Amino acid sequence: MQPINDILQDEHGCFVYRVLKPLEVRSKLSMGEEYQTGLSFDTGDLVSVDLVRPSRVRDSKNGPFLRLSDCSGWLFERTHSDQMMARLPVKDGLWAFHVDNYPVGMALRRHPFDNSPHVEPTMLFESMQLIYCDKQVTAPNGVSSYRVQGTDGWVFDQRLREQGSKIFMLLPEG
Repeated sequence: MQPINDILQDEHGCFVYRVLKPLEVRSKLSMGEEYQTGLSFDTGDLVSVDLVRPSRVRDSKNGPFLRLSDCSGWLFERTHSDQMMARLPVKDGLWAFHVDNYPVGMALRRHPFDNSPHVEPTMLFESMQLIYCDKQVTAPNGVSSYRVQGTDGWVFDQRLREQGSKIFMLLPEG
């Protein structure tokens, strides 16, 4: 019989998960409250992940553990068999857009949702600046987010207002 560490393998790449239940980021690969960082995500938030690590504990009902792409910590897909997050499909491609948010432009976000914190240091794209994106994910509300090529940051194609109207943020090139 093979040791469990030889069977379970990490997944590296660009993954996006939707938060199903509020949870706090951990500083280590642990469920322990002593490792909570104070950063939390709410139901419906999308998070960008660059590493998926299965639990190394045999027959564990926790995990896999998810490292946030901005290296701010770890989340987990399940805790005690309770589903906390769900993976969304991420499309590969090449998209070119002009930022359409005059006069303020658009800041690069850490995660693919519009009220996600800005990437630090702040990277601001000017109105009508041409940007290239290499990944796309669409949230259940229909808003698509794109990872800006050469970064781990995200921009979104529209912002939904409370009264149901939309503000379009990106214009396709061409």
